[in-house]
Amino acid sequence: MSALARASAIVGAVSATLSCLGGGIGGPLAVLLGMIALERIRSSSGGLRGRAAAWTGIALGVVSLSLTFLFQWGLTSIQGSLNTQLDSDIRTTFAAIDDAGGREALGKWTPALGTVLTAGEIEAFALAANERYGSFTGYSVSSEVRRPNFTTGSHTLELAVKLEFAEASVPAIVVAKIVPSAADIVPRMLLESISIEDPERGAIRLGVAKKPDGGDAAAEAAATTETNPAKEGTP
Repeated sequence: MSALARASAIVGAVSATLSCLGGGIGGPLAVLLGMIALERIRSSSGGLRGRAAAWTGIALGVVSLSLTFLFQWGLTSIQGSLNTQLDSDIRTTFAAIDDAGGREALGKWTPALGTVLTAGEIEAFALAANERYGSFTGYSVSSEVRRPNFTTGSHTLELAVKLEFAEASVPAIVVAKIVPSAADIVPRMLLESISIEDPERGAIRLGVAKKPDGGDAAAEAAATTETNPAKEGTP
């Protein structure tokens, strides 16, 4: 049997298997080896065998390429959906300046362990941010850290972002969770915390874990803002 035909079949089989994990990079090689093997078998006038193996390698190579393309397309689609969800979650949170807005935004949050989040707290956070910086307009991501949890299937995403408001741009840390959805193949992106880290006027935080004394960072930030008027530009 032609060694190239055998190699084509082996590479094609391995590549087709790995393509299910997005790693089927050997597909083109399997096709190339199979085509060369067929040409050499044809030129050997019966001296070489392995036509079936060569065609098998070519077919598996094509399958590998197709599966790899579908895998990458699926990943891109899921990532796009998660980015859209995150954008919606953040915008809905900063727009929650009344009771109805707070209740709507609450559905886009998954509180951290030890934290109980209410619609009223989201509303207070949104009002504090809007009163200090004006209306929210967007954000840009500076860096991100992913922390997968293979036991629960959820993944924590920590983003260093620049929040854009009508009157200022401020750095912040956004923590979100990617959780499996029973109703949809695309997982859900839910917010866990937002920490506005303003070095000039003090921090405003929502969803951070409660402190041992029973307080939370959001309440502490609000108290700091109220008791330190110099940071608010008051002489």
